[in-house]
Amino acid sequence: MRFPAALPAHGPWRLAAGLAIALAGLLLAAWLGVRLAPAVRAGLLFFNDSTAQWSFSRFAMEHPAVGLYDAETLHAFQRTLYPPLLHTFPYPYPPHYLFAVWPLGWLDPHWVWPVWSGAALALFLLAAGLRRPGEAALLALAPTSIVAFAYGQNGFLTAALILGGLRLLPQRQAWAGLLLGLATIKPQLGLLIPVALLAAGQFRALAAAGATVAAMVVLSALAFGWETWPLFLATVTGHAGAIDGWVSDYRRATIVANLTLAGVPRDLAYGVQWALAAAMAVLVWAAFRRGVTPERIALLIAAGCVATPYAFLYDLPMLAAAVLILARDRKLPWAEAAILAAALLFPLAAVMTSRLYWMTGASLLALVVLAWRRSRQESSFSEEKEAKRLLSD
Repeated sequence: MRFPAALPAHGPWRLAAGLAIALAGLLLAAWLGVRLAPAVRAGLLFFNDSTAQWSFSRFAMEHPAVGLYDAETLHAFQRTLYPPLLHTFPYPYPPHYLFAVWPLGWLDPHWVWPVWSGAALALFLLAAGLRRPGEAALLALAPTSIVAFAYGQNGFLTAALILGGLRLLPQRQAWAGLLLGLATIKPQLGLLIPVALLAAGQFRALAAAGATVAAMVVLSALAFGWETWPLFLATVTGHAGAIDGWVSDYRRATIVANLTLAGVPRDLAYGVQWALAAAMAVLVWAAFRRGVTPERIALLIAAGCVATPYAFLYDLPMLAAAVLILARDRKLPWAEAAILAAALLFPLAAVMTSRLYWMTGASLLALVVLAWRRSRQESSFSEEKEAKRLLSD
């Protein structure tokens, strides 16, 4: 078989590339399994991030929800559920996140991890708009998905809400706004979404998102107490600062974390982070001024990952969906194929070794450049088609 000049849109070479990504995901899953096996045998892995979501629900069922924002009170309650617990699992979310995790409180805690992660994965795959079974396998086995499943965090849920909302924009703005409003359970992941909606003139979606947020504020205040919202707003900045103190930068998928690991002073790293966030906002505005297309959705996802200063590897399943958009049904020059592969594989490197931490920022920035080029090509193609139509008329 002759080596092709570019990765074909279909055929054995594309199949081989997909299988390589899937094998990388399986390798990561096996590696994580080996690393976690001793903790499982010792009973030390009972309380992970998924069980923390369960504890939030149990707390709100048994005590006033306002206590969730007192870290010591919450930790003391979690230790009644699991006395050996030493690690702190705070509640950094807005009050309406409790609606999402409330059903977990009815489950046996040993079932929480597979039910929570499995159901959220299914929603993520549904929201991604898959065209063929191989795409489902690729997204499910992408290293970003393996990390999200292993941690038992809410990365699949936020990805489903954001992806679903963005994909509905061209046809159903009100439903799109509803999903994007619900995605405010983790607002730092959607910093650039209002920019895109304004630029694209998606005012119905923007209004629907605003109305959804307002409804969630009122409903959660009625359900859990009005005092929960002032406490959330008062503690959220403190929690963000605490992340800098007790979470390793190797676990954070942000530019500021990469720069800090490279020896850049923290204040300067944050300055670069916010400068890049502003640049990403400009790119998104310029792209969405010409409308909503799959390539621009991929740009928005990649640019949003660069813009946020608070994201972890388990927050990035939606990045695999962006890669799928950019790779789908087209011949790929090998340089582009390498960028897309790096965007899928850098979580593998980040988890398995600390030496390749720089791959996170480099892969995200390269993906933004590629998505921007694609969005510009889409604009040129549309303008060329319109010009030909006008000439034919």
